[in-house]
Amino acid sequence: MTRRRSRSASSFRRERRSEERRFELLIFMGLVILLIVMSLSTSNNGRLMAIIAGGLLLMSGIIQVQRRFSVNVFTWIGAVGLLALAYFYPVLPPLWPILVLGGVLLMSFLRGDL
Repeated sequence: MTRRRSRSASSFRRERRSEERRFELLIFMGLVILLIVMSLSTSNNGRLMAIIAGGLLLMSGIIQVQRRFSVNVFTWIGAVGLLALAYFYPVLPPLWPILVLGGVLLMSFLRGDL
């Protein structure tokens, strides 16, 4: 009979952090690809960009909570801000969602979460 070795707590935490970093990187790459595609688009629909980016941030925050990862407060602020912009401004300049996402990334970086 072979005995299984239990994983140490530090290796479990290391794996969880690695998984959390991979997920955050995936969401970040999704936002970057979204911004590139939307900025190259000829329609320049800022409202659509705000809805998609806000939904992506909101979805990532919910998934991170379900997996018991730590969620940056600026993720929630950015998601709600983008969705509020899309709701209250029917005609939205395409620069506004980019500025909100840039602010979220900057504040996350200054806080040390990126």
